[in-house]
Amino acid sequence: MSVAYASYTLGRGLVYENQILPAHDNALDIIELKRVTGLLREGLLQDWFLNNLSSAVHVLNWFYILGYWPVVLPVAVYLYVKNREAYYVYRTVALITLGVALVSYELYPLAPPRLVSSIGIVDTL
Repeated sequence: MSVAYASYTLGRGLVYENQILPAHDNALDIIELKRVTGLLREGLLQDWFLNNLSSAVHVLNWFYILGYWPVVLPVAVYLYVKNREAYYVYRTVALITLGVALVSYELYPLAPPRLVSSIGIVDTL
């Protein structure tokens, strides 16, 4: 699994020499689509949380930091030891997901909304 993730990380830059420009441009296209359809709500939601539940923002930031590898690796080891069949199913799902993510990112790189300053989303992490 770690080999697959390393391959994904290294492979992310193979199609575009500089992915930042197309990723930013694609993000602007998606933001405009969301604006036209009335689905651009992230900024309002973030403002509400920052103004009313700022402690929740800190909790969610730490969950984001600690909720991936520190959870995924022990769960993978546990499943491998205790339930090998479930381990193979979840491993396969994770590998397929990484593959789809890599292909999707190579075909349509996309910057996260927090990196597009024109919509006013604060990078809280």
